[in-house]
Amino acid sequence: MNMELIRARHSVRTFDGQSLKKSDRQQLENYLSQLANPFHIPVEFRLLDAREHHLSSPVILGTEWYLAAKVKRQEHFELGYGYSFESVCLFAQGLGIGTVMLAATLSRETFEKAMELREDEVLPKEFGILKNGGHLVSLRAMPNKAFAIRSGMPLMKRLLFAAAGRKVDQMAARKNQTYDFIFVHEDGAGLERLSALFREKHIETSVDEVFPLADTAKALQKVASGKSQGKTIIRI
Repeated sequence: MNMELIRARHSVRTFDGQSLKKSDRQQLENYLSQLANPFHIPVEFRLLDAREHHLSSPVILGTEWYLAAKVKRQEHFELGYGYSFESVCLFAQGLGIGTVMLAATLSRETFEKAMELREDEVLPKEFGILKNGGHLVSLRAMPNKAFAIRSGMPLMKRLLFAAAGRKVDQMAARKNQTYDFIFVHEDGAGLERLSALFREKHIETSVDEVFPLADTAKALQKVASGKSQGKTIIRI
């Protein structure tokens, strides 16, 4: 794993408007055709032309290409998916191609159609890793009715957010899970109060185990097992 690429990579949301070079696209497709992960989970990637598939995002500007992936539900499929996606982003960084990983601002239905998603396949989402009866709090998924009520919004906005977040709420209900969307903003004073609280109360992070970078796969497997009693750290 190239440490320089890891250090250099950062999220890009505003691109220069240049089309993806044919040579870069070929290199990406060759890499994707041979990509594997430590969990032996097959992940299918596709480079999607935004114009052909009517793809867009309100927070991504200046690009005509999206990279999407799908995977069959099986043990550790989320880990294999995440590992593979990060690997592709690092490879793209080596080619001088900027990337950003997003989900909440994209139309899932449009991407699922472009990816020709079958019943036994998913574009992984947060609820897949929650236990039955779990509670998901997200900054990224869709606002829902509960958020609108909690925020004191008028009836019309409550109805609009209820419609926007219905699919997410239904996904949660299938496994007796609950979902809350939260909206945050910059608050320097609040961060200062939190920092002071950590110092005053001597709050420390609970660390379960530290792994070297070479054992990243073992670290992820331990997290997936649900047996960690604190943070699992990867030392770089």
